[in-house]
Amino acid sequence: MLSYLFPLLSLILSFLATLACLRFLLSRQFFFWVLPLSFSTLLCVVNFCYVFFPSLLSLFTVESLSLVLFLISTIWYCIVIYFHYIIKKAIGKNKVQSDSVKNYNEALFLEKIERRRYIKYDKIIRDKEKYSAKEPVIYRKNDNWCDLFDNR
Repeated sequence: MLSYLFPLLSLILSFLATLACLRFLLSRQFFFWVLPLSFSTLLCVVNFCYVFFPSLLSLFTVESLSLVLFLISTIWYCIVIYFHYIIKKAIGKNKVQSDSVKNYNEALFLEKIERRRYIKYDKIIRDKEKYSAKEPVIYRKNDNWCDLFDNR
């Protein structure tokens, strides 16, 4: 059972390390991840050959090689994860870009608030115009017509 478990676990760990290196290769610090990716790929190929073609690597005894590959894969996966956190702390984030994103989001928020305020104010003005009592406006062309009906 252990002769099957350790090679399979070492293949899974080396594959996870390769995937992690590929993911970190697409980040801003891609040049740090070229060498770990090559080593992870090599380790993954060795573990793949050991799991699916064990007769190719029959130089050592089966249990000792499987245990050694498992330890190497485990240690390498931990190193890759630890290296990621070290680079993340050392490099930091781009302050200018994060500040500009914050300013943009703040401007969108303020614009939304002002738009709500304007819509509310505009509705109040339109309602006043529509429903308020108005004084009737009399258009007089000339005052002679008013003089005709005055009883003075």
